[in-house]
Amino acid sequence: MFNLRYKNMANCHNFLHPASDNFKHLFGFILIVAMFKPVAAQPDSQICCLKAARAAWNPSSTTLPWDSCAFGASYVQGSIAPGSVPQVLATMSFCKKECPGYKLSTLSEWLLLFTTWVIPAAALLIICSTGECEESKERRIDVPESKKRTPMSPMFQYVIGPINGVLNNGLVRIPDAILEFTGILGDPASAIRGAFSEIALDVRTVHNLSVGNKDEDRGREFDKLMRALAMVAGQTKFDLDVDNRLATVFLSKGLLVATGPWLGDYRIRKLRVHLLEMNKNREPTGLLADDKSRWAALKTLKPALVCEDKDRRKFLRNSLLALQAALEPVKKSEEKSEKKTPAAGPGVSTPPHDPEATQSELDPEGIDPVQLRKNLIQAIKDILDDEKAPEVAAAAPATEKQDGTKGDIRGDIREDIREDIREDVKEDIKVEAIELPGDVTLFDQSDWAKGLRMGIKVGLKGRVDFMKALVVPVALGLVATAGSFYTAYTTLGDNDTAHSLAYGTWYSWIIILAVASNCYIATANPGLVKLALQDEVYLSKVTVPLRERANNTRKWTDWLKRIGCEDANDTSLESPVPPASPASPATPALSSRFRPIRPKLRRASSTILSLPFQQTPGPLPKPKGFLKKSNLLFHLIVKQFAGWICVALPCACAASISYTTPTVGLGCRSFNHMLYGILTLAISVVAVIRAYLSYYSPSFTTKVLLRTIYIMGISLNTFVLVFGTLFHLIGLYRSCACAVLGVGGDFMLQISAITALDVANAKKFWLPVGYMDFGFVWIVCCVAVGCRGFIHYHIKWFFEAEEKEKRK
Repeated sequence: MFNLRYKNMANCHNFLHPASDNFKHLFGFILIVAMFKPVAAQPDSQICCLKAARAAWNPSSTTLPWDSCAFGASYVQGSIAPGSVPQVLATMSFCKKECPGYKLSTLSEWLLLFTTWVIPAAALLIICSTGECEESKERRIDVPESKKRTPMSPMFQYVIGPINGVLNNGLVRIPDAILEFTGILGDPASAIRGAFSEIALDVRTVHNLSVGNKDEDRGREFDKLMRALAMVAGQTKFDLDVDNRLATVFLSKGLLVATGPWLGDYRIRKLRVHLLEMNKNREPTGLLADDKSRWAALKTLKPALVCEDKDRRKFLRNSLLALQAALEPVKKSEEKSEKKTPAAGPGVSTPPHDPEATQSELDPEGIDPVQLRKNLIQAIKDILDDEKAPEVAAAAPATEKQDGTKGDIRGDIREDIREDIREDVKEDIKVEAIELPGDVTLFDQSDWAKGLRMGIKVGLKGRVDFMKALVVPVALGLVATAGSFYTAYTTLGDNDTAHSLAYGTWYSWIIILAVASNCYIATANPGLVKLALQDEVYLSKVTVPLRERANNTRKWTDWLKRIGCEDANDTSLESPVPPASPASPATPALSSRFRPIRPKLRRASSTILSLPFQQTPGPLPKPKGFLKKSNLLFHLIVKQFAGWICVALPCACAASISYTTPTVGLGCRSFNHMLYGILTLAISVVAVIRAYLSYYSPSFTTKVLLRTIYIMGISLNTFVLVFGTLFHLIGLYRSCACAVLGVGGDFMLQISAITALDVANAKKFWLPVGYMDFGFVWIVCCVAVGCRGFIHYHIKWFFEAEEKEKRK
């Protein structure tokens, strides 16, 4: 028994012995490494200055070396005033030899920058209006089926495919907050452009909010609510899926309101039953898959809702025809696909059709989109067919709600009474339509309008409080900025103070972003807005990041134009190019010899602007022709450049301060500031290309390459900003090598501090450049706050003044 226990203990000892030896070796290695002290990594600038002064000291000089460096036992404190210290110079080779390594920052050195600039900048960054990233599956770019079926090229197989797989797997695992703030720090120009695009959308829509369209006073209420909806929901994602679902809801809701006066007609009641089902079925590809026909149907909806009583039949007929045209192309495509489906071969059994299973798979409400589309088309044909039944005419007033969304009226179209109702409609139910007083329309007094108004009010009430969320942090940042400038003014020529001022100037673009991103209407909680409007419209649950707001805002603006709430003759992508005016006598037309060249040049220019993009239908109406493409590119470039200017000026000002501190030259700090501005410009170019490509559905390879370049760019730019700050806080930049980059050993460096040159540079560069940068920043912020006041004044009048008038 003893031998067995001894053997077991011996086996356990032999089993644990290698691991314990490895642990001992690792612990000993860590202990030895920890005992090493980087002696060469702690040079003293004063000792280095004293060595340089002694090496260059002339016995005939009246200034002693310790007086030149303000250091030593014989130095009398205050004997030489700041700005009168002699300039001590040394070559780069001497500095690297006598003062190698870097000097770590002391507590007082890094705490000044950290508390004065880093913490306020981080606080302002946190209060920026950020987005909520998509679900993990929506961040992926899946390989299209066409690529899987065809043989893959070597480039796709060994380059594009692996890169796309790495990005898909990496983006799924990164938290949303890291993605959002990395995007802001890596692409600040797009973030600023997105914030001001939201402000521009609000300003452009609210200035006509109280009057509606100039030529259509009857559509005033419709225009108000649709514009307010676009402002409140402007930060939610708008893509092809949302466009399809939103159009489904609008057409079903709008036609329920438009058919309200004809509830006495059994055909209308039958159509309304299917419209109620259509409102419940919001499958993006189920009903309205054709973009052009869907947009055409949306254009006919507003006239049917706001027209006069005498024109209701005509505009309702137009809307029904447009809806029928929007439904039929999908039906034809399905029939073609059914014909192309090969028959089952021998030995292959076809499973029987289960309607209930199909419905449960297609729609959670148990509605089959295919059958619903057939029912809608048939119901519309029954109404529009003059041979089977009379035309859509006026009917008796209905007792239920005009939008028809409350209650179940399916019992009114039972098969056993359908023939009796048809006979009654021909003879007894022809009376005048509902006549509304004044400019009141069907839409104005519908439950749909009331629900939209209430949901928009709830969304506006959920906005972030401007005073508590923004004014207080910005005011504290302003106080810190004023204190830093006062310190810089009282300690002219001090290098640490100058570099702290440079880094504070570098972060000043964050103030613009924080103020601008909290000045538009869509700062409300997107979840609250979606919850308040879930029964009236469809909104995406994804909040668009700031760097993508500009393109998303353009999509909402195009949606307003498609439903008739904006002027279609402005810079809309859908408006046709105006025909060329005839040549005036002062400008003779081209001769017949050169006339064929003009269309060829236009086609060639249009092709060049489109390459290498595929001309396939995209989520937005793509601009066609040279003029429209040039106009789109011009707007994208100018707006992106304006956003980049808000970042480039702080980078240039920070680089100029560091460039003249202490030796005039491009050092690590000034290079860091310039690199951030240059990388931001390069990323802006990629962002413009991606925005332009969003109208053209680029190929899979183009998507992957652009996304790879963009992600690598913003990651590198974020690294430059974050680690550039950390290196300065730690003290890695306090070295001879970082004083001036790219020079030889004979280059002369200034070793002494607070010399006459430093004081002159402080008066000439440091303070004026800082004043200019922060003056520009506060002017831009004042413009944003002024736009916010303009927007909120009209919104307050729109929702509060009208309520008071109604109470009176």
